[in-house]
Amino acid sequence: MKYSLSSLPGSKLWCTGRTGFILVLLPEFVIRVLQQARALLTNAIYLENAGVTIDNVTFWGSPYTLSFLTGPSY
Repeated sequence: MKYSLSSLPGSKLWCTGRTGFILVLLPEFVIRVLQQARALLTNAIYLENAGVTIDNVTFWGSPYTLSFLTGPSY
């Protein structure tokens, strides 16, 4: 059974994962893919180093994570 985001109830949020290593290796490709994804996912909220509050709950999304004693985290 297939579902589209618009058929699911409630708000939809999306955020890319830890893509830093790909961004370093293939920056033009990653930028192009993100632009295409944003164009397709018009009924969802994309979080890139941003937050949104829905029903008094705040969500934050970022493709980056902090490093913890291991060097850059990407």
